[in-house]
Amino acid sequence: MRKALPLFVRQIVASIAFACSPAPLPGEPAGFEDESAAPDGGAAGDDRFDAGDLITDASGALPPDYVDDDPDETPIEHPPEDAGVPGSPRPDAGTGQPARDAGTVRPPPDAGTRPPRPDAGTPRPDGGTPPHPRSPLELIREVAIPQLEASVGYRLVQGDNLARMAAVRSGLQRAVELLTLPAPDGPHTADLLHTPVLPVLESSAGYQRTLAQNPNRFGATHMGMARKAIADARAALGGSSAGVAAPTSANVRGALGILRNKVIPNLEGSSTWRATDGDNPQRMAIVRACLDLAIAILSFSPPDASRAADVLKSPTIPVLEASAAYQRVRAANPNAWASTKIGMARTGLDEAIAKLLPAPPPSTVWQKAGVLVWHAGAFPPGAFAQTLRQNGFGWVSLQAHDGLSTMSENDTNLASGWAQGYRAAGIAVGAWGVARTQPEPEAAFAADLVRQHGFDFYIVDAEAEYKYTAPDGSWSGEAYGRSQRFVAAFRARLPNLPAAISSYGRTDLADIDWGVFRDAGFAWLPQAYWNEFEIYQPSLCARAAVGNGWPLSRVHPTLGLWGGGQRRYVTADEYVADLHAAGTLGFSVYLGEAMPSGEWPVLGRAVAAGLAR
Repeated sequence: MRKALPLFVRQIVASIAFACSPAPLPGEPAGFEDESAAPDGGAAGDDRFDAGDLITDASGALPPDYVDDDPDETPIEHPPEDAGVPGSPRPDAGTGQPARDAGTVRPPPDAGTRPPRPDAGTPRPDGGTPPHPRSPLELIREVAIPQLEASVGYRLVQGDNLARMAAVRSGLQRAVELLTLPAPDGPHTADLLHTPVLPVLESSAGYQRTLAQNPNRFGATHMGMARKAIADARAALGGSSAGVAAPTSANVRGALGILRNKVIPNLEGSSTWRATDGDNPQRMAIVRACLDLAIAILSFSPPDASRAADVLKSPTIPVLEASAAYQRVRAANPNAWASTKIGMARTGLDEAIAKLLPAPPPSTVWQKAGVLVWHAGAFPPGAFAQTLRQNGFGWVSLQAHDGLSTMSENDTNLASGWAQGYRAAGIAVGAWGVARTQPEPEAAFAADLVRQHGFDFYIVDAEAEYKYTAPDGSWSGEAYGRSQRFVAAFRARLPNLPAAISSYGRTDLADIDWGVFRDAGFAWLPQAYWNEFEIYQPSLCARAAVGNGWPLSRVHPTLGLWGGGQRRYVTADEYVADLHAAGTLGFSVYLGEAMPSGEWPVLGRAVAAGLAR
């Protein structure tokens, strides 16, 4: 098989041949590069300008005799990264304003001077293996990018194909940049290749057309080899190379507004952006380009909200947070972080992600009877698991943190199998934590604890620190805004975990931003402590919640049953009678370890009567 001529020579020859060829018949479009090998056995990538091959009509229909399944195709041998057919549209063409990485792609530092790789070109006659496997960086830079750009599908003018190919190409460039940091970032490169690069590529018209026209030889096409190189790089970096399905419902317009009007201006106006020490300039360039990539993906038709959220979650946020300049500003502003420019940019990322990830469907766990526990040692599974099971209880929730502090006693019990003891009895185990004044770090801390201990759900206890009206009567927009900040940060990390908010029983009497929790899929567990105050009668709490926009199906009162109360002790029988009037399904009790033992059978009968499932 003959060796491929240099690309620029082949382009000149092809142009001369095209100029000398007969004019196309009426109705036939100009020629388009075919991806298959030349009829005489030439190497893949030989420019063939055959009338009838250009696909530009709205349907993208191929001529009846179009075939791109030649068994003699051979991969191209390291062309320049901006190789292409003269006159063919680039994926980023036509915008008027070139993208950040638009135009000629910068070649690797050693491009044009390095000798050919020992294993480049046609397969070895003896069938031997290459001297050494390519690294993920080599797979992306030396195989995936040139093979992609040499493919017919890369230049297919149909639907949003060019936009998708531009996004894939940008994603590959970001992968190269991540792998060429002073400390190469393999894990977040793997995330980027896994999603959005592979799914966006596979959902493009150019990819699908090439696959359909080459059912038996797709792996030998430029597109097929590009796809394999990306998959191999992803696998080498540690993980699956298969794409995943994306949800379709999201607030795309809201997310775009946050990215364009909050994240980018605050990022570029921050001292973090301007810092020049270490690898900060490289990191900021990657972050900024990833923001452009997310916006481009949200501009597809239809927008791909899930993939855009993936780009923001990784690599954008981790690369930003690993910046030394970012960490300096964070450390210097422990109490005013959210008011710094970089803090507002970081908060905006969480807000945009929350807009792009639809709220999870209501969880059935809240329709069961549950119990909240303060001290694990006072509520051991050996003493209480069967009691819960016999009385129809479905879940138990243990306090895992207060602000940014863990509960050391509870940590010890969890390490000793406390949760497993309840799960063995069929009881779901979750965590609850107290929200204080640092919503983003606390949300991240809560998410980490959920992952660490494998909790099935999470309850946030947000009270005075989240009220617009402070205990001293003053007003605080900062406190009111913590709800949005906590929810955005939490859902950015755990978008589908069953979650609930526990707080003052009457939503109409406490000026917390309840709607933020409601709209993010949190259930409402009003602290219906009738034993403390008359106003917290469960039926009144439920009625107030419905008046504030909560569906009754997502209201599940928590009963104050700890053996006392500021007003008087209210028995389980009294609570149960009022729950029947409230019409709610599912309830919980506080405090499990302090509730009189005689109340368990009363609540068990309430479950059997239909107040919980």
